[in-house]
Amino acid sequence: MRRYSLALLAALTTAVPARAAEPVEVRYEVFWGGFRAAEARLVNDGGALDLSAQATGLVDSLSAFALEAEAAPGLFQTRSRTKNMESRLAVDFTGQPRTVVDEIRRTDPDTKEEPRPPVPEAMKAGTTDPLHALMSASQRALAARPGERFTMPVFDGRNRYDATVTVTGPGSMDVSGRRVAGIRASVEIKPLAGFRPKTRERWDGARFIVLVDPATALPARIVSDSFAIATVISAVPPVKKVGG
Repeated sequence: MRRYSLALLAALTTAVPARAAEPVEVRYEVFWGGFRAAEARLVNDGGALDLSAQATGLVDSLSAFALEAEAAPGLFQTRSRTKNMESRLAVDFTGQPRTVVDEIRRTDPDTKEEPRPPVPEAMKAGTTDPLHALMSASQRALAARPGERFTMPVFDGRNRYDATVTVTGPGSMDVSGRRVAGIRASVEIKPLAGFRPKTRERWDGARFIVLVDPATALPARIVSDSFAIATVISAVPPVKKVGG
């Protein structure tokens, strides 16, 4: 399930607004291979972001997967768990990005895993966390011409990768039984450092198709066929004003 937590985080952060006039909450349903596998919640409070996800149904009984990620100015942190592992991570982005917390606890401490290659300090320069980095990508996509392309450098505390956004232009998709018009874009992931060899191979060229809803500047639908099973993330209406 570790790869799905990274996939979910990458997917849900490909179209987050740079700043919302009011705190906004959007809820999502996550489908893997056609089965409803998880639910997620994304809150944007003036640029401070809170993402949470929880496995549901059979996936929950098999994995007990849960993820929380928070991004505030200068700080990014995540907490995740499965039946076999608990993980905590925190990154300080004030100045040169540096990982200040990196903890993994396993129920089976004898589990053997390849060492994770370190991320060179030079490759951390100019990066930001997955939530704040790709916040600005949403705004650029909404303002861009069809065919425009740009790359966001991302460091999540363990991995360094580029997210390259290609704007397709206006389009629409079926989202939770309704037709939503917005701006379509594709996001391709390029792993650069910190990835174990098998994980690097899985993620190299992973692609997400995103529909950004101009009314909220949030993703309304995200689709990827890049992994072992198809991933579909759909917003569940309505969008809520936090505290309203």
